[in-house]
Amino acid sequence: MDAGTWARARTWTLWKALMTAAGFTNPNNAEPKRCWHIIEEVLADYKRDV
Repeated sequence: MDAGTWARARTWTLWKALMTAAGFTNPNNAEPKRCWHIIEEVLADYKRDV
C-alpha cells in the first residue's frame, strides 16, 4: 500500500485507541493497558517511517 494509506490507517488506529482508553477510569483494567500498547506501537511504526 502507498504511504498515504498507511498514514490514514495509523491515524484511525491512534484515534480509536485514544478514544477507547479515555473512556476507562480504572487504570488497572486490562483494556486501557491494551490501548496504550497499541498507541505505543503506532507511534513506533510512525517513527520508523519518518
